[in-house]
Amino acid sequence: MSEPESLPARNDARVDSPAPVALPQVDRLLRRLVASERASVSLIEALAPPVAFHELFAFYRDSGFLYPGKLAAVDHRRDAVERTWRVLLGADRSVFRFISRLALGEGRPRLVNAICAFAYAPGTWQAQHLVSLQRREYTGTLALLLALSEWGHDIGIEFARFSFRPNNPGTNALFGGIAERLPSDLASLSLVDYGLTNLRDIDLPGGRDCPVAVRSLGSDEGALAAAFYERVLDPVELDSLRLAQPGLHELDAAYAVHGLTRRRTILVARDGDRVVGACIVNHSSEGINFSFLENAIEYLRVAPDQPALTRRATWLSLARAAVAEVARTRDYVVCLTHPGDRDLATAAGLVPADPKQYAVLTVAMPEGFASMTDCFTDYYCVLLSAEVTLQEAR
Repeated sequence: MSEPESLPARNDARVDSPAPVALPQVDRLLRRLVASERASVSLIEALAPPVAFHELFAFYRDSGFLYPGKLAAVDHRRDAVERTWRVLLGADRSVFRFISRLALGEGRPRLVNAICAFAYAPGTWQAQHLVSLQRREYTGTLALLLALSEWGHDIGIEFARFSFRPNNPGTNALFGGIAERLPSDLASLSLVDYGLTNLRDIDLPGGRDCPVAVRSLGSDEGALAAAFYERVLDPVELDSLRLAQPGLHELDAAYAVHGLTRRRTILVARDGDRVVGACIVNHSSEGINFSFLENAIEYLRVAPDQPALTRRATWLSLARAAVAEVARTRDYVVCLTHPGDRDLATAAGLVPADPKQYAVLTVAMPEGFASMTDCFTDYYCVLLSAEVTLQEAR
């Protein structure tokens, strides 16, 4: 996602003020402004031509969302990313949703806010790339968050997923606060280490060093993976994976209508008749996400009761099989691994020693919809109230 503003520091030298709170008059004003922005967004969607890729890419770059490291990774695969996004921007809303806000700049309409989402699994959508061109801009960002959330609610999605950087105070307050406020049966929050690695830099022992048997699941074997993941994943996050359809064949068919793909392979490690580890390998059109999360190896987990040496052998066997799956189509690997397995992931070269991290928020819909959108509004109301308080103190 983007980098929303964090709350002004309580020890701001300019004023000795209490912790920011939402002011009733600001709440009323914010809601009126957001309603106006929402109407403008709807009108633009109805009348304006679709956003062109070069406009969107320039917007992401100028906003700082594509910072130098991420920009370099995207530029290295620019042709594939551009092909994917040209299709996404011109497609219907069956697998991808893009919402933007325009404002006049230099005598012409200019992108100032954007958000999008893609179909992650049947009934589960992944929101991403919430970006504002202007810092300390609240109403446009909130308008797009609400517009996307309400659209998802209206079409009946079952789970909403948000990935964000947990080391940013703003995103932590915006999205992490939802997990704190919603009951555990409606929201979950997990943390993963991120790595993007060239195949040639991966060091995974094989053969006799990894004796655990690993195989991919067939289309009717999703229950095997679900039974294992029940032991290691939060129920909301587990349900959002929709493991009853291991290969995502129906979803892939929906993507194929637009010349795109969205499949996955689920690998399991077995000890006799018992599943002792599992892993998901995603296969998607390249660049749907600008961190390439659409093609991540994820949910690589080993049964918690495994002894240390067996844990290592099982983890490495799954990782080796997952990398072999990826190597069929790409020369790089994207991994989202559990922080508790960082020793193994770092030794294998799958993540750096001090990896970038993502938090994954999952919200069960429609039950969690109202509370989730209330959290969004409350967050920006507090920010705006803090701005008003500071201005008045001056």
